[in-house]
Amino acid sequence: MSQGKNSTQVYIAGKVYTVEGYEEEDYLQKVAAYINTRISDLKQSGNFLRQGVDFFHVMVELNITDDYFKVRRHADQLEKKLDELEKELYGLKHDLVSAQMKLEKQEQETKEWQSISEEMAEQVEELKLKAGIGPKAGQNAGESPDAGQGQNADHGQETENGTMENVPKENHENSNGPESE
Repeated sequence: MSQGKNSTQVYIAGKVYTVEGYEEEDYLQKVAAYINTRISDLKQSGNFLRQGVDFFHVMVELNITDDYFKVRRHADQLEKKLDELEKELYGLKHDLVSAQMKLEKQEQETKEWQSISEEMAEQVEELKLKAGIGPKAGQNAGESPDAGQGQNADHGQETENGTMENVPKENHENSNGPESE
């Protein structure tokens, strides 16, 4: 949808001009104000007032053109910096994706190793049961074979200082002393 031209009156260098443009009226007024500022700056310097009006207008045009080229150069530098930053960002995103892929691979390997470890632990328990090393039937895992049972002579004897000491079974079978033949 094409927007029509806007027409407005602006004040430049003491004269009123009617200008038209596709930009908004506020923008056209800002342009006129900028021109007036540059004219005012040159008049304050005093050097150009002795010259003719044409020379003065050329100097205003040169100053405005100078401003334009400086802003254009700055914009070009910013665009160049933006391109560099976009390239750096692309590289960082690539590095991030690579790191995420490595992390996912490591997590998968960790899960596999955990699964293998759990399987091996189960196999060790099965082998212990087959060998008669594991917990006895009816006994909870992690509970010692003597848990819940009182201390008896078959398992140990309390010493004078209150510690337990293992005493072989044959010493308890005959408490009257050594057997004679």
